[in-house]
Amino acid sequence: MKALLRSVSAVWIATSAMAAAQQPASPIHITFVIHFDPLPAPGGQVARWAYEAERDNLAWLADYLDRLEQSLGRDFVPHLTLEMAGDHAEWYLEDPKGFNLLRRLHQKGIHCWGTHFHRNYQRQNHVWVEAPPSPESPARVTYDHVAAVDKLIGKLMGSDDPKAIRKVNRTITGHFLDMEMAAEKGFDTLTGGRNEAMNLFFDHDVYTPWRPAMDWPLGEDLTSRWILVPQSPVPGQIGEHAPIPRGVPEEYTRGMRRMIWQDLSIPALKRKFLHLYLEHRRATGKVWVFGWHEHTNDLFPDEAPGPRRKLRRELVELIEWLNANFIGKGARYANTDEVRDEFLAWEKAHPGQSSFNYPARTRDWKQYPYQLKGLARELMYAHHAQEITTFKRHGVHVHKLLRTDGRNWETRGKEVICRKPPVNIYLLWCEKGTQTIDLSQVLGSPARQVESHSGKETIVDTARLTVSEMPMVLIPSGPEGRR
Repeated sequence: MKALLRSVSAVWIATSAMAAAQQPASPIHITFVIHFDPLPAPGGQVARWAYEAERDNLAWLADYLDRLEQSLGRDFVPHLTLEMAGDHAEWYLEDPKGFNLLRRLHQKGIHCWGTHFHRNYQRQNHVWVEAPPSPESPARVTYDHVAAVDKLIGKLMGSDDPKAIRKVNRTITGHFLDMEMAAEKGFDTLTGGRNEAMNLFFDHDVYTPWRPAMDWPLGEDLTSRWILVPQSPVPGQIGEHAPIPRGVPEEYTRGMRRMIWQDLSIPALKRKFLHLYLEHRRATGKVWVFGWHEHTNDLFPDEAPGPRRKLRRELVELIEWLNANFIGKGARYANTDEVRDEFLAWEKAHPGQSSFNYPARTRDWKQYPYQLKGLARELMYAHHAQEITTFKRHGVHVHKLLRTDGRNWETRGKEVICRKPPVNIYLLWCEKGTQTIDLSQVLGSPARQVESHSGKETIVDTARLTVSEMPMVLIPSGPEGRR
């Protein structure tokens, strides 16, 4: 009898372990960070007209989010992380229209706050000047912005309790950030910046929050007080952003001017999210995140005069695509506070476990921190072209992408072009189980199939193609599939 009980117990333990290993990861957390960059300040005097123009851009965004809520429901509304700067905060405190806008967002209960700044500090009321490159400047810059933003948040909360304010304003990022001062003041969360170095090697961002090391942007220090919630630069742009870290060989930075080249066009972001989504389907346990940031000066309307950044349409396209395909289906919107809290809960359940660490200064596939290495390699520099919905009724997803062999994409006006003719590739997976489909009318037959884990290639008959839950990349054998 005891032997039988031991046997049953062993089976139960093994079954439980297997079930735990197969439990799906928590949803992908999609974040949307707003940066309030320095306002024009001729002679140091911060221009009210500039503040009002950017305030109106934020009002447009708030109205758009309200329309989403009314038509689709609260689940389909991005949760903003509003990282305020001191020169903006001063005007919002004095301007009833602006303050009521912020209060309207605050009262929604889904948005959170933080502090963001560049290199300007406060000389007097509405006079902010550029700090000199001296050892004392980061402390002055950090102090002035935190003080102004804390005052604004205190008014929004109806409290002057410093501890209560810090619970609301505990995320910080800045060009002249004094990390020691920020820690002393109670900040513990960073957004963006360091994670962008991942693009140098793999043309995609970091997909998990982590505790960053200070000596290498993609390194991990489990003893750090800081949590970094990664997010990319501005949707709709292709160009350079974030400093190139030291120690990266020239072959990865060729043609760049001290900053990291990143493709944030909407077709590229769709491809990157598909990659993350498929990684997430194979993974368990960790906290997953996909995010971006906008500046209030990115969202001018198309009819605005002058060479202003007019990226409303790009933002709407990205959100509508996410809402139509992924929200509630493995992904949810979350603000930075929500991601941090989920990460802390994960840490508590997994003491001493690494969340993310990429110590290499080169593209090293052996140290690649995610599972689908073959998929990551095939999707580098690819743009999403279209979803082929013919097979969706069978639970089979087919996406056509355009791939090139390097940093060949650029924007010309509103058009995204490639300096070299791209080739067609196809990304496929089955929602559940396996299906056999005839894809020969789409890309001919035979075709090269690339396995998403190892990158192993085989030749397959697309007229009788077996598609499983494991994603694959198909490359036509004809001219359209040649580099």
